[in-house]
Amino acid sequence: MEVTVKDHRITGIQVTESNISSDDFNLAVAQRVMDQQSLQVDTVSRTTISTRAFLKAVENALRP
Repeated sequence: MEVTVKDHRITGIQVTESNISSDDFNLAVAQRVMDQQSLQVDTVSRTTISTRAFLKAVENALRP
């Protein structure tokens, strides 16, 4: 996961490796994170575990 931050805002999320989800899923969750500027987003229906894994990967990518 590569996360781009500019002016203290998440401006991009690039999935570098994924074996749990489709591109559509990844784009949907990434868009929710960028829209809300938060990892506290609603999970995608019927993909709770995948959504949590995605959000954890974003969290890890944001750590220095």
